[in-house]
Amino acid sequence: LMIMSVLASVKDHLLGTDDHNDVYLECQDLSANWEDIAINLRIKRNIIDTIIEDDKKATKRLSASISSWLKRQSPDQPLPTWRVLCNAINEINKGAAEKIAKNHQCDCDKCIVLPEDTKQNEVEGSVNSTSTNRKDEENGKHDKPTNLKAFVPILVVSVLVALIAGVYGLKFHYQVTQDDVVFQDTTTKNSILPSSTINTVKTTENVETTAEKDRSLIPEDENLLVHLQIISEVLPFCTHLCLPPHDCNIIRAQNPTDLGLQKVALLTNWRGVKKRTWKEFIIPFALLSKCVKAKELANEHSVYFDPQLKEDQAVLKRCKDINDHDS
Repeated sequence: LMIMSVLASVKDHLLGTDDHNDVYLECQDLSANWEDIAINLRIKRNIIDTIIEDDKKATKRLSASISSWLKRQSPDQPLPTWRVLCNAINEINKGAAEKIAKNHQCDCDKCIVLPEDTKQNEVEGSVNSTSTNRKDEENGKHDKPTNLKAFVPILVVSVLVALIAGVYGLKFHYQVTQDDVVFQDTTTKNSILPSSTINTVKTTENVETTAEKDRSLIPEDENLLVHLQIISEVLPFCTHLCLPPHDCNIIRAQNPTDLGLQKVALLTNWRGVKKRTWKEFIIPFALLSKCVKAKELANEHSVYFDPQLKEDQAVLKRCKDINDHDS
């Protein structure tokens, strides 16, 4: 649990207003594309229009857009995380998105499933030109965050793994004889088990682990469409499923008046990337406050949300009783 907690906090850290400067530093070279960034972050049109009226400089408009996103002034926008920012930037400049993913260990790749943009080189050229002009204007006011920060979480996790492995290595060990295996536990009395019994126990544990993993995956023939009957707007649900904003917009644009076809296209796109888990499917219901459905699915498929994980904390904040499964 300790390792999972560290990994979760590194990969999906929820951002707040205190993180404004860090987010701005990652996006400042893309200030010319501030409106595209704001749209990809699901900021409402009326808020963008207000920003245009209040500020003339692109840098100030970018800063205001980031502030709005971090404060979640648009209710249907996703929770502010580095991963969401990475996806929004990826549609504008893939290189900048990869840099954010590297600097903040946000595992952005698992959410980016986009075809190569034919205009990518033109966008990158424009961004590079804007970046050079901006540096001349600002006279080096802001320094780029060092890449060394990206290695700190990896080092912490590595040390924790080594320590835990060392503790278990000292606590438990097996002494193998010709016919019997002597299992010694430093906290209990010695007991002698036949070799055949030890092998049976190990085999049973492996079977149970595999079965548990299979239960967490959504079967390929599972009809998920029936669960989306309570969803009246596909775009927020699509965003919380962590599909790229570009894909979500295409799904809605191709079937603007047929909600049923939008849902079919959404599930086809989401399930076509890789094998999905029930937990991934339940999270959007919880984040959209559809707690009855979220709890029903969690109960049916024995999904548990860990209060120590950052991503699970957002779910538990919306649906406090989601772990109250029926016995």
